Amino acid sequence: MTSASVPVFVIVGGGASGTLLALHLRNANVQARIIILDPAEKPALGLAYSTSCPQHLLNVRNCSMSAFPEDPDHFLRWLRETVDVGAAPHNFSPRMIFGQYLRHCWHDAEPEHWQVRATDCYREDGQWHLDLDDGRVLLADVVILAQGNFDPAALRNVEPRAQAEGVYEHNAWQQVLYDETGAEMSVVLAGTGLTAVDVVVKLRESGHRGKITALSRHGWPPQAHLSQSTPCVPPIVDAQMLLTAVGCLKAFKKAVRGGMPWRTAVDSLRCVSNRIWLSMPVVERQRFRRHLQRRWDIARHRIAPEVAALLESEIREGRLVFARGHVHSVGLQGKCAEVTVGTSEGMKVLQADRVVNCTGPHRDYLKVGSPLLKNMLERGDLRQSVLGGGLECLEDGALTDVRGDTHGDIFAIGPMRIGTLFESVAIPEIRDQAAALADLLAKRAA
Repeated sequence: MTSASVPVFVIVGGGASGTLLALHLRNANVQARIIILDPAEKPALGLAYSTSCPQHLLNVRNCSMSAFPEDPDHFLRWLRETVDVGAAPHNFSPRMIFGQYLRHCWHDAEPEHWQVRATDCYREDGQWHLDLDDGRVLLADVVILAQGNFDPAALRNVEPRAQAEGVYEHNAWQQVLYDETGAEMSVVLAGTGLTAVDVVVKLRESGHRGKITALSRHGWPPQAHLSQSTPCVPPIVDAQMLLTAVGCLKAFKKAVRGGMPWRTAVDSLRCVSNRIWLSMPVVERQRFRRHLQRRWDIARHRIAPEVAALLESEIREGRLVFARGHVHSVGLQGKCAEVTVGTSEGMKVLQADRVVNCTGPHRDYLKVGSPLLKNMLERGDLRQSVLGGGLECLEDGALTDVRGDTHGDIFAIGPMRIGTLFESVAIPEIRDQAAALADLLAKRAA
C-alpha cells in the first residue's frame, strides 16, 4: 500500500496526541500519506476530552493550551471567535470545549481516518506491516504510537459478583455508573488523584448527594491553581547539573524557604524537567519514582480553582472524605459492597453502595489489554522502561527494541513516552513533541 514517491505515515491512536501530530505534519507540509487508526466514530477527543460534563475543567489555563508552540494564543483566539468573546487567558475552560478545539484541529489536519484497531505491527523487508482487526494488512514507512492513557490496573481481590452486579466499577468513565448511582448512595473511590476528582464532580453534576470516601496510601487530594497565574521565574535548579532525587528536593525546599511560593517553584521547572530527568542516573530516577513522584504529582498537576472550591465545600459539609488507606478487597454483602481497607491501624471494613477504581492509568503495557502492544513487547520490537511502566525511547520519541536498538522509523508520542520522559502527559508537552517530531519526519520525507 505504499508508493516509492509518497511515504505512508501511520499514527496509531486518534486522541489529542495523534491529532496534534497530524496537524503539525500538515503544517510542516510533509509530503506523505497520513493515516490515523482509531476505532472512535468521532476521533480527536480521546478519553479526557470526550466528557460531556461542563464542570470537568482543564487543569491548564487557556493561555497555555494552544496547539502551536510558536502561536501561544491560537486556542484563545479560537475560543473567543467560537465560544466566548470574553474568554480570559488565565481561566480554565471546560474540557468538552477543548475537545471541540481538537476537532477543529483534526479538520485542519485532514488525515485519513481508518476506523479500525491495529492488532500487531512487525517489520518485514524494510517496512512496517500492521495487522488490522478487519483482516487487512497496512504497510507503513513510519509508525507513530499515540494511544494515550489506558484504563487503570485491576484492583486485587474483587469478588466477580460485585462487578457483575454493578456494585464495583472498574472504569470510572462508563456512563452507566452515573445513571445507576442513586442520589443518596454511598460511594468509595479507590484513589484520590485527578480521576477521583472527576468522579466526584460528575456524580454531583448528576444529582448525587450521598457520602463519598476517597482512599489512597497518603489520602492526599490534588492541590489547586491560584485564580491568577504564578509569575515566571528562572528554574530553581540548573538543568546542566547532575542531580539526585534528594538534590532536587533540597533545591525545592531552599527556594521555598527563600520566600518563593511553592507553585512558582514547581512551575519554574516545567521547561527543564525532562532535561534534568534524563541527566539523572537510573538509580536516582527510580528513587524519585518511589519516594517523591506522588508528592510531585500533587504539586504539579493542579486543579482549577472552581473545582477546588467544590471539593472544599463538600469536605466542609461532611459529604466528601479523603482518607489514608488502600483497598485490600471488595466483597458483596447483599446488594452492597463490603470494602476491606488496609490502614496504619490495621484492617477496617467499609460498607458502600458503589466502589469505583480511580487509581489512574495503567502503565504496564503487557497488561493493558492491547494486542498490538502485547505482541510487539513479547516479540521484542518494543521495550518497557525499567522505571515502572511506559515504553523506552530516545528523547525524540524513537522507540527502542529489546536489544537496545532504534530503527528510526517507529516513534511514540504523548503519554506513551512516560517510561523515558518525566513530563509527557499535558497538552503543552505533547504539543511540543508533535511539532518537533513533525519537523524531524518532514526532513526524512523530503
